[in-house]
Amino acid sequence: MAFEDIPHLPTAKQLLQSALTRGRKKAASISKRKMDTPLTLTRKKERERIIAIHQDIAERLKSLPKHFPDLDTLNEFYRELLANDFSLDEYRQRLARAQNTPRAIAAIRDSVRGKIEAAQSPEDVKDATKRFIGRVSGAVERIDSDLKWLEDVRRKLRTYPKLKELFTVCIAGFPNVGKTTLLKALTGASAEINEYAFTTKSLNLGYKQINARKVQFIDTPGTLNREHMNEIEKQAHLALKYVADVIVYVYDHTESYPLADQHALREALEEHGKPIIHYLSKEDIIPEDVFADFKKEMNGLSREDLVSAINEFVRQRN
Repeated sequence: MAFEDIPHLPTAKQLLQSALTRGRKKAASISKRKMDTPLTLTRKKERERIIAIHQDIAERLKSLPKHFPDLDTLNEFYRELLANDFSLDEYRQRLARAQNTPRAIAAIRDSVRGKIEAAQSPEDVKDATKRFIGRVSGAVERIDSDLKWLEDVRRKLRTYPKLKELFTVCIAGFPNVGKTTLLKALTGASAEINEYAFTTKSLNLGYKQINARKVQFIDTPGTLNREHMNEIEKQAHLALKYVADVIVYVYDHTESYPLADQHALREALEEHGKPIIHYLSKEDIIPEDVFADFKKEMNGLSREDLVSAINEFVRQRN
């Protein structure tokens, strides 16, 4: 589902204004025929007016479940992201209330139609229409808070990373250890690269064709292995938990983060049950013996060996 395609939700006032305008135009389009009396002509106009009002509201609200994600089929990554920002029970309830409002308005329309047909004067017909509009206004105003809440959801959904359902390699590790540089080297993806921590403020994505298969690479923001994560760190955590098929864990012997801490973060990632490849970044500026020890002790890989390992994982999945 493309969250950016979810249409803007009107407020109750905007919804009513649109419906009343459509109703007014529809009533004005009904022409008098030779045999029409003032009563029959008024009946025709008001009958079409209330139908148009209901149609306008129904078209806006009945399609909401089609545009908004179905929680039962939504990818776990997005469902948990949404749960971090909103109550999923409240999401279901508000969406259902908005969707069911056209049914309630249809019942009002049907009851007023009978009054319009039974009216004995044009004034009685117009009075029935006024009562219809009053009751419809009340029904729409009752979901005003729901519409505003769902609009907040829509805006939030548009900020979520646009992940594809592909074989996915997640690149993880502490801040400023070379994850974004690695993503760029592997995929050619354009991303911000600077020599200070926390440069990556979102999930950077890149794609590469491997063994006739398109592979998704995700550069996850650096984490400090802490209990209270910020919003971007939560996204990284969920991508590693739900989206990754393989994790490339980046070690850096040149940074200020102790190796013990880097090991601890890597061990924490093991709880996701995903294959983890150990990669040593900045190998061009570290002593050869350091890289040799890393390769021996951690089964660590160089850039060239890393590419071969990823290719093999993809081949096995085909």
